[in-house]
Amino acid sequence: MKKNSLFPILLCCSPATSRTCFKLAKTFVPSTRLCELFMIVLLFIAGFSCTKTAENSSVNHASTQPHDATAGKKPIYGLLPVKLHGNLPTRDNIQINIWTARKSFYIDSIVYDTVFSLNINHHGIGTEPVPYTPDTSKYKDTLKDILASIQPAAFYTIENEEQHFTDGIYHSEGITAYCTEFKAAAHVFSNRRQTFTNGGFTLPVQYWYYSKTHDEDFKAKLIPNVNIANVQSKIDSTEYEMNVLRTMPSTFINNVHLYLSDTGQAAPLLRMCSYIKDYTSHGILCNEAGIYKDDSTLITSLMTIAKGAGMPYMIFYSGDGTGLCYPITVGQIVAAEKKN
Repeated sequence: MKKNSLFPILLCCSPATSRTCFKLAKTFVPSTRLCELFMIVLLFIAGFSCTKTAENSSVNHASTQPHDATAGKKPIYGLLPVKLHGNLPTRDNIQINIWTARKSFYIDSIVYDTVFSLNINHHGIGTEPVPYTPDTSKYKDTLKDILASIQPAAFYTIENEEQHFTDGIYHSEGITAYCTEFKAAAHVFSNRRQTFTNGGFTLPVQYWYYSKTHDEDFKAKLIPNVNIANVQSKIDSTEYEMNVLRTMPSTFINNVHLYLSDTGQAAPLLRMCSYIKDYTSHGILCNEAGIYKDDSTLITSLMTIAKGAGMPYMIFYSGDGTGLCYPITVGQIVAAEKKN
């Protein structure tokens, strides 16, 4: 979004909202007194929008409450990508290893978006994967600078994959290196009482859940053709990460990716989400949800999972039909939300 845009996303009040309103006011009204008045008007609009969002969702943004505090509350839904659907909250991304060189660009392009959630990962070059940071002290210092510069309305995500434009190229190290980096990030977030989450759990968490519970209905509906003995290494990696997440501060919340091809998968996935909450003693959200068939009832099913698991947020992916999932529109989300 251009710096002089008059379309900040004011769905959620946050520190970034106030900064956004001030910068917009300075951009359009050079007079100090008039600037203050214009900023008040913008903040009133933001506050009204925030109030309406709260009325519709009953969610406390950037909550640091225990994992069961969201029970019975209605989730807030977002849609990717922001360029197509700027009227719903969404996420953006910062590549931490090029933050210093691109700081002013990030501030201009992200702060003015009043972005809903912010992914923090690494920037890959060429076809070579990059390692997780070996220097956790430098990592924490850089992360502190990012947090002081950009505050999303809801939460930060410490990604477990780099920002890369070549398919199949991810980090060159395993789960222990990621968890070392994640624990360093947790120290920074804990000191600032800011909500943060892990890079979203994908298919391996389903293997892990089945290995822990032997939920045969789950296996039949989600991973019927998987030989569990052949994915033990992925189960072990997930177990390692889960045990790290159990030690996280109260500002942490679990993150899982959810995709449906059948409405019958909703109930077993809800059981899995509830199990993750109980195992880690932290809440859960979904920053990537999608459907594998052109069937709007699957959107309703995903919302059923979100509400049943007490998720404060669910972000749908992808509004432009990227990958294997079908496109999801704003209208479909609004219609499905009315049914929930």
